[in-house]
Amino acid sequence: FIAMVLMVTAATALAETEVVSFSDGRERLTLSAELYKPAGDGPHPAVVMLHGCTGVEPYLKEWAETLQSWGYAALLVDSLGPRKVAETCSNPFQVSPAARQLDAYGGYLWLAEQAWVDKENIGLVGWSHGGWTALKAVSRNGMWRYTERMNGKTFKVAATIYPSCKTSSFFITPLLILIGEADTLTTAKDCRDMIDRRADTSTTPELVTYPGAYHGYDIPGVSSDLAGHKLAYDKAATDGTTQQLKAFLARELAVAP
Repeated sequence: FIAMVLMVTAATALAETEVVSFSDGRERLTLSAELYKPAGDGPHPAVVMLHGCTGVEPYLKEWAETLQSWGYAALLVDSLGPRKVAETCSNPFQVSPAARQLDAYGGYLWLAEQAWVDKENIGLVGWSHGGWTALKAVSRNGMWRYTERMNGKTFKVAATIYPSCKTSSFFITPLLILIGEADTLTTAKDCRDMIDRRADTSTTPELVTYPGAYHGYDIPGVSSDLAGHKLAYDKAATDGTTQQLKAFLARELAVAP
């Protein structure tokens, strides 16, 4: 019985979160985020998480707990609440990728100030609109170049899950792109075309696609549409994404798989 209590307590402790606040990269907006911190004093590698156009959803909290269980401090940033915006699906530029890059950099800078964070190993993971933002955040012309507090740096690595790939093709950090072949909202073809356009001196993104998988394939139970584009859960694609993301982050952020 005591052992069971200890196991339940440990599991509960793992899933606990703390809400933290910090300024965006240019100190113009106060943001909030849920922090999922691993056990121990660290220093821990860390990941800033960027949500899609509907904001912070339960499935992203599950992802944060997964990252935490792998040994990363996960910072799930809310880009909509502080701006009093309900969603950006109907207008992706209502909170633009440029603004959200500054949100991501604010999270980066806050993490880098924490004694329990490995400052040399901070990555970025984004979903959909947040993935589009993440691509821009680690591109040659990302907002890090024009954000004094970043001191000429950006994230060490980035991973994107069904992002829009209609963006710059010159990347300066290791990059993983995970997307469904059946996605019509953000297409795998756009990602292949983006990679084909890249300059010889650009980091080559690692692209993994999932046959038959639609947008939102990692959202448990989803079966709907968004602006006429199908959303559907796909367990095989979700399991594949979990494996790919774990291996990529372990390789690039120095945590054993």
